[in-house]
Amino acid sequence: MRDTMRMLLAVALALVALAPLSVAYSPSLLLPNSTGSGGFYDSNTVAFAYTRPYYCTPSANALFQNASGTQASGATNGCELGISGNDLNADPQWIIVPAYAGLTVFGIGASAQGFPVFRNSTVITQCGAGSTLSSCPDHPDYLYSPLFSAVESYMNLSGGFDGLPKGVLPMPSHDHVVLDDEDGSDTNWYTVGVLVFDPNIMPNATNGKCTQVVASNLSDPTGNCLTSLSALAAAMGTSSSSVGAANSGNPIWNALGKPKMQVFIPNDSSASEINNSNSNLKIPFIVENFSYYRGIRGQASGYAPYLLGGVVVIIIVVAAVLLLRRRKRPATAF
Repeated sequence: MRDTMRMLLAVALALVALAPLSVAYSPSLLLPNSTGSGGFYDSNTVAFAYTRPYYCTPSANALFQNASGTQASGATNGCELGISGNDLNADPQWIIVPAYAGLTVFGIGASAQGFPVFRNSTVITQCGAGSTLSSCPDHPDYLYSPLFSAVESYMNLSGGFDGLPKGVLPMPSHDHVVLDDEDGSDTNWYTVGVLVFDPNIMPNATNGKCTQVVASNLSDPTGNCLTSLSALAAAMGTSSSSVGAANSGNPIWNALGKPKMQVFIPNDSSASEINNSNSNLKIPFIVENFSYYRGIRGQASGYAPYLLGGVVVIIIVVAAVLLLRRRKRPATAF
C-alpha cells in the first residue's frame, strides 16, 4: 500500500507542477489584441495601448527617389526601414527583430500564428509578422528596405517574394523597448530597427527572461538580455561565438556581411548613435505599467487550485478503497 500511495502522490505533484505550463502558453493569450501588445521598459514587461493609426513620413517615395522606391511606396503605404525619418516631436522606440530566425521573421516558414521559428522551436515575439494572426495593431503590414533587397539579391532573386516588389517584405516579427514611459501619456514614437543575431539575448516576450540556446564563448551568454536600452547598447559592442554558430545558413546575416556583434542596427555603428532613427515609421501609443501577459499567470494560477483539489480527492478516494480492502482481508492463522 505504501508503494501505491507514494506513486499516487508523485503523479499528483507532477500534474500540479505541469498544469500551469499547459495553460500559460495558450495561443490566444500570446497574440496581440485589437488595441494593444507587450513591450519592455527599464527591464520590466509592460503593455502598449495603441491610440491612433501609425504614419510614415517622409514617405519611402521621397526618401528613395528611384523606380524601386516609387513602386515600393505604393505597396507599403510609404513605410520604410533603412533611412532616417527622424521626428523631433516623437520619442524613440527600438523594435527588436530576432533576425537569427532567418526569413521566418517575415512569416516565410513561420508558425501557424505568424511567429518566427528557430531550430524547430517557435520564438514568441510581442508582434508577429505583418498580415499574420500575431501582427500588431497600428503597424504597417509591409515595409520597404534596401536591406531586404540585399537579402533577395543574395538569394539570386530577380524580384521580390510572393509577387511583392523587390525590397518589400512583411513587417518583421519583433519585440519593443522604450527608454521612457512618458508618465502614461499618449505619445508619438519613432522607430529604430534592431536586428538580433545572438539568440541567447532575445528575451521571452511574456516575462523578459533570456535563456542560453546556443553555445557561447562569453562568461555570461545571456547578460545583455534585450529588455533595456543599456543592454542594447552593450550588445552593439559585444562579439560572441554564438552569432556565427546560430547564423551560418541565414541569408539575412550572410547578405549583411556576417556581422560579428550580438546585434546590428542599420545606420548606427556605435552606442552613441543608438537613438538615431533608421525608419520613417511613427506609431502613437501609451505605455501602461503592467505586464500585457498578466492574463497568462492569472489563468494558470486560477486553474491550479482546482486541479490540486481534484487530485487530492482522487488520492483520498483511492486511499479509502485500499484501506477497505485491507480490512476485509481474512485474518492470518498462526
